Amino acid sequence: MLGILVFALALRLYHLDHQNLWLDETLTWWDARLPTYWLLRRSALNVHPPGTFLMVKLWTHLFGSTPAMLRLPFLLSSLLVIWLAFVLARSILSTPIALLAAAVLALSPHQIYFAQEARMYALVTALTLGATICYLRLRQKAPARWRYRVGFALLFVAALHTHYFAALMLAAVNAHFFFHDVRPGRSPQSMTVREWIGLNASVLLAVVPWTTFVLLHPGIGVGQDWRPPLSLIGGIKELRDLFSQMTVGYNVYPWELITALVNYRRYPEAADARAFFIHRFLIFGLGVPAMIACFLRGLWLLRRRGEVILWLCFVPLGMLVLGMMMIRRGMELSRYLMIISPYFAIMLAAGTVSLNPVKWRLLVGGTVMVAMGLALSTYYRTPTRGSDYRPVAQLIRRHYEPGDVIIADPFYMDRPLFYYLSDPRLWRAIIHTTYLDDFTEYLRVRARLPRVWVVLDHRSDLFDVPAERFERLWPTYSIVLDVMFPERFPKVRVLSLASTGWKPSFRAESRPASEEGESNSSENVKRRHHLGPPGDRGRRHAHAGSPDAGNRLSVQRTNVGSESSDALSGRHRRYRGRFRRPDHDLALSGRHRRSPTRPPPHSVTSPGIPPRGEPTAALLL
Repeated sequence: MLGILVFALALRLYHLDHQNLWLDETLTWWDARLPTYWLLRRSALNVHPPGTFLMVKLWTHLFGSTPAMLRLPFLLSSLLVIWLAFVLARSILSTPIALLAAAVLALSPHQIYFAQEARMYALVTALTLGATICYLRLRQKAPARWRYRVGFALLFVAALHTHYFAALMLAAVNAHFFFHDVRPGRSPQSMTVREWIGLNASVLLAVVPWTTFVLLHPGIGVGQDWRPPLSLIGGIKELRDLFSQMTVGYNVYPWELITALVNYRRYPEAADARAFFIHRFLIFGLGVPAMIACFLRGLWLLRRRGEVILWLCFVPLGMLVLGMMMIRRGMELSRYLMIISPYFAIMLAAGTVSLNPVKWRLLVGGTVMVAMGLALSTYYRTPTRGSDYRPVAQLIRRHYEPGDVIIADPFYMDRPLFYYLSDPRLWRAIIHTTYLDDFTEYLRVRARLPRVWVVLDHRSDLFDVPAERFERLWPTYSIVLDVMFPERFPKVRVLSLASTGWKPSFRAESRPASEEGESNSSENVKRRHHLGPPGDRGRRHAHAGSPDAGNRLSVQRTNVGSESSDALSGRHRRYRGRFRRPDHDLALSGRHRRSPTRPPPHSVTSPGIPPRGEPTAALLL
């Protein structure tokens, strides 16, 4: 078992900070830097309780907030999951099954993905798994029962303060106790119904303070409108993706086997097409079918000997699927059901170990491990997670001048900018606004800002809009830079708009990127774009010459500042109130009251620096 843990640690430390922090990870960092009261206040209005953010706040205070340090606590939680799964499987089944389950979790791309993510899913899995072991010890009439009672209560309280979906596992444990252990004709258990109800009541009472805090701080909560609508076909796809992602991770897809076969038959002599087909065939043609067979066999074997595993796996799954049907919204089941992944691995291991003769056991087990290893190699070769803001921050840091302002669309994508800019001077330049028409009014009031950086994420409706549209929207500004990252399959677009008469004080000279593994963005800018004055602009955005590109947005009104929100807002309208809330402005400003004589949010208080930027940066310092 020690060798498996060392092997798992090596796999999780490898490329720990290779991929960028994506949006949710930067939100973890952002919330952890808030003062404690405002951290609790924000969590009360958010979809996640404050336990993870308080832990990260203490951790980053001690060890810093580099990507590796932000992810390290969750890496350690993933190692704890492997060890606890081994303990659980050994106590219920056998040592060979426990060792194979631990090996599957150690090599699983799904587990490694969340071990290298600064979110709470690996941590809540470890907490609920520990509480489940305490429950099983209580059923087995183990000595020192009071320790397991205390452990059960404390671990579930911590889990419920880490992620609300820990309640699904608490419900599964209670379902197993009441519908399995307390049935007529069952042998007497180590706990009476009254004792069990008292133990659960202690857990619920410990959650009362946080529940009271949430009720005493009402506000605009986070809805589920941002999730995609759920249909019958969509629900079936969600369950398919759940099995696929729990076995081979997020970076390989089942339909790639068909694509690889078509390319191989079309270009049989191409080495790349042949290698790609062999790679995907070993994963989806051999590995995944072997996993399905072992999972079903383990499911059949555990119906009597390890029925508690089935309860702990399928009760949370059924409850979450029922919740999806009620709200009619899709969810990423493999993320929110991370808590059932250890029981899934135990069923997979039980089905593999039960194969006879031994050569079949070795063959099938080897096929499963090879498929996971190949999928893991694809994960390691993936350079980014979502939108990578490292080259964006490098570009802005290199060419920023005093008086510049920065705006991100959608508005919540300013969190990655805050993290990667890592300079209070630049933090003060970031304007937090929900819609670009708000920023249009800001420019109308302050029409002489020297230069504006507009960062458009691929989620923005303006991502593919030609550059001329921005000049019509803001007629006092001209496009001097328009670049997309990365060049292949771009996800972030950066525009620099300069006012009339602006002259650059920098030179766009290329130099090798030497920090954070970022790409050489200045070479990209020098090759594709002109950074001179507005009157001498060079090549525009690739869509600028398209005659139909202007139809992507409705015709804007010529009066600056009176743009229709319907023409600008589009799909990110449904994010209204997700991050920007009445109390959130108070949290960022550090003030508990807004003076009636205080200027409006977009008015001018100091040249070149928006009023919202200053308290935000001061708070984060």
